[in-house]
Amino acid sequence: MKDFNYTKFEDTHRGSSYSVCERLSIYKPILLEFVKYRKNSNLVDLGCGRGEFLRITSEMGIDSIGVDTNQETLNVPIELGLKVKQKDAIDFLKSQCKNSFDILTAFHFIEHLAPQSFLELVNEINRVLKPGGLLILETPNPENIIVSSCNFYTDITHVRPIPSELLKFIFSNSHFDLNNTWGLNSSLDKENQTITLIDILGGVSPDYAFLALKDSDEKIPKEVVERLKISRGITLNEVANLYEKRYVSDQVKNHNWTKSELARVDLRLDFESKKNQNQLDSIHSGMQDLYAEIQAEIRSVQKQNYYHQKALQEVVGSRSWRITYPLRLLGNIARNIKGQIKKFFFDLKNLPLKIFIRNFWVRLKRKMPRKIFGSILLDKLVNKKSFVSSDEKKTMSILEKVHKEK
Repeated sequence: MKDFNYTKFEDTHRGSSYSVCERLSIYKPILLEFVKYRKNSNLVDLGCGRGEFLRITSEMGIDSIGVDTNQETLNVPIELGLKVKQKDAIDFLKSQCKNSFDILTAFHFIEHLAPQSFLELVNEINRVLKPGGLLILETPNPENIIVSSCNFYTDITHVRPIPSELLKFIFSNSHFDLNNTWGLNSSLDKENQTITLIDILGGVSPDYAFLALKDSDEKIPKEVVERLKISRGITLNEVANLYEKRYVSDQVKNHNWTKSELARVDLRLDFESKKNQNQLDSIHSGMQDLYAEIQAEIRSVQKQNYYHQKALQEVVGSRSWRITYPLRLLGNIARNIKGQIKKFFFDLKNLPLKIFIRNFWVRLKRKMPRKIFGSILLDKLVNKKSFVSSDEKKTMSILEKVHKEK
């Protein structure tokens, strides 16, 4: 890829040489234990790039050489006086004798190889690495969902992500039975109790290292094995378990909170219920008192009405009431006659004589008796014969005749 500036890409996405050295310093403890056991060890770093790991191992006194195809990148370690060679990594290994190196490393290199080239690399590693030799391979971790689905493909020279289980299988069948995987560069703490969904997607160690010791008849010191077997990083299962614990914890908290809130609401409702019940009891008591007062008032009114009715009946049934009845009747007749006289003179004054005579004759013939005596009065006189004397009966019979003539 002549048009792709991989050096600039690496500076942008991998980080500065200083930050890379900081990350690679995690291998110092196992290297120190290994060189104690294997004196005068030599090391080859495949795809050495800017030579960060060569710088670390050279400072530790390990005879180190780096191999890379990018001459522009190799200018950095060359300026630092580090031993490097511009060559294809597999071709370089093929040019080496069997059991040539004590330590072989490759950081973010194997993911750039096609499957056939990778298997060829495995065979060459098995050939050139001495028995009991140390192998360190670092690569992006496909168990990290964001890495495997997105970040891995940011580098267009990447071919395919390689799961750690695949490396274990291949190298276990290539005389590297003693091996382990380290999760690297994770910012997530296993003790963290605030795991979120984004942590499940990207909280797993974004890189991992495969460390292995080649099978050997020579006994390997336990210090080296213990360093190799150290557990590092965080897996997807661990992140998922942390998330589930947090979820369960949140559920328990929510349940307890809901329970306490319900208890508080129950207490509040009980208080309000008792308060409302007391108010209802007070209102009911007041209504009962008011009802009793109204009933007493009704009984009082009924009693008064009874006495008034009785008094009225006594008045109506009295002798004086019957005696004065003709006077009351004649008074009504006199008032009606007075009204008719006023009407007579009013019409005489205001109407033409011909119309006046015609209207007066009609009234005299048809309307005058009822106007004077009144239809209601006549009905009362007819219906209440028991209240009148014999003289009153004669008057009533005369009025009835007049009414019939009308």
